[in-house]
Amino acid sequence: MGETGGPPILGILWRAASSAEDARVQDKAWAAMMEILARAAQPALVLEWDKTLADANQSQKRLNLLVEMSSRWQKRNDAKTLLAPLQEPLAGVALEQGKWQTALGPLRELLSTMTSEPQTQAHLRKWLAACKIRLVER
Repeated sequence: MGETGGPPILGILWRAASSAEDARVQDKAWAAMMEILARAAQPALVLEWDKTLADANQSQKRLNLLVEMSSRWQKRNDAKTLLAPLQEPLAGVALEQGKWQTALGPLRELLSTMTSEPQTQAHLRKWLAACKIRLVER
């Protein structure tokens, strides 16, 4: 389904991935979702699914979604356009889970863009949070 399906079947795949199905069915449905989202190359669609996962308290799946799309889209010519909208949520969910290393790349990108002073301050606070998580791990 992931190779031939399109965004309209994402809801069906999500139900299979989040149901009490066999783990193999869940994994295959999730993989198909990732394939469809990566092929669609629509950051707004990924952010919509990020919100769906957040509403369902699926923080690990959120992180998986954002990391997977980021890694797949980095190889594209239009990577900057595709990745920019994912940076903020990726950094946030990574920090929520204590994954400071995962958060640093998106935070570096966010800090390198010209933004307003309040946005820069918010990004610096997230950078500081990542550093604090790292210190606690030592």
